Amino acid sequence: MKRVAPALVLVALVAPECTGKRSPDPPAPPSPAASVEGASSGAAPRPVVFDVVRDIDACSFGHRGVLLDFGDPSMRASVHPGSLAQHADDTLERAGATWMRVHAHTLSASFYWPPPMNEVPDAGAYVEGRVRGVAARGVTVSLDGRAVGTWMLAKSEPRVLVARPTTPVTLLPGAHELDLRFFGGSHAGEEVLAEIDWVHVGAGDQGEPYAAPTRGDVVTDATVGGTSMRALSLRAPGFVRCTGWMPSSATLETSMATAGAGDAEVEARLARDHRAPVVLGTAHVAGSTSWTPWSVPMAGLDGEGSLGAIELIVKRAGKGTRVLLAEPKLVAAGASALDAPPTARGVVLVVLGSVSSRSLAPWGGSRAVPELPRWSSFPIPRKLSCPARRVIR
Repeated sequence: MKRVAPALVLVALVAPECTGKRSPDPPAPPSPAASVEGASSGAAPRPVVFDVVRDIDACSFGHRGVLLDFGDPSMRASVHPGSLAQHADDTLERAGATWMRVHAHTLSASFYWPPPMNEVPDAGAYVEGRVRGVAARGVTVSLDGRAVGTWMLAKSEPRVLVARPTTPVTLLPGAHELDLRFFGGSHAGEEVLAEIDWVHVGAGDQGEPYAAPTRGDVVTDATVGGTSMRALSLRAPGFVRCTGWMPSSATLETSMATAGAGDAEVEARLARDHRAPVVLGTAHVAGSTSWTPWSVPMAGLDGEGSLGAIELIVKRAGKGTRVLLAEPKLVAAGASALDAPPTARGVVLVVLGSVSSRSLAPWGGSRAVPELPRWSSFPIPRKLSCPARRVIR
């Protein structure tokens, strides 16, 4: 198949037939803290802007680094295959896990490296993955175009392989690119080269064998003090990061407990492009006899809000202890925070086929492009009534 030149899609607004109305789905039930507040004050229920458990496809997970779960549908927007070939069997189930079948010799995936991951001693990066060889003999692994190492594949045998560079590589907080280049096998693009379960980008000492925090591992039904709730189960150091529209008036609400005998430290952050992260709040979680409500208001936003990401980080926990975050969600102060913006009348699409985003000023480069920040500041609906969406790479 014909290879595609690297493209940078900077701004894509809404097609003329699309509208910017909010999703008609009813809001999720309020968290325990919100229910108590509503019952005591008699105020009308506040709308849920973002429900982490319900909207988990917009979130990524990490433990001792960042996990790229290639078999999960939520990874599709982050994976950039080096071929236009489309195959019906891109994923398959094997031994209770979902694997991606790789047909292209080049496979790239973008990921976000959070600041807490650089707080570990000797924060040099390494890459490990659970891979099964088919036609390919091996994989060359690179981070941001810099070689990390090589995985030699064993056919018909899934293995966890590790690549660590001879010269330490330190990842700065922000967006990064993982490149996997497969050697061996046909270049026709039809046969399967390998199957990938997950890839873990870690830092520091590799330590004990890695237990990948896949969605099935993170989202669980947890019972504490006789009350069962849908919750996120996170180990330290670990995080969940969810992207979306962040209203200035919103409040992050959840209920916390621990699974295990130890205590833990939790932090909530707001992250936005080209801005320093804002710590919204910290909490100490001790014991597992009852759920403890926790809420922190949004901070650091101008105007009505902005596109951004909420990061829930477990910074420390006792050995064998998991932190349970029950039904975390963003709750708006009132219905006005969810008013629909005006309907868009057209499309603005900028494609730079041979220009790297790192060479442009908004991404830290030296080339000034004053028009792009102005265009990207246009209000974009959180959800559209058509498949079109805003894309930034």
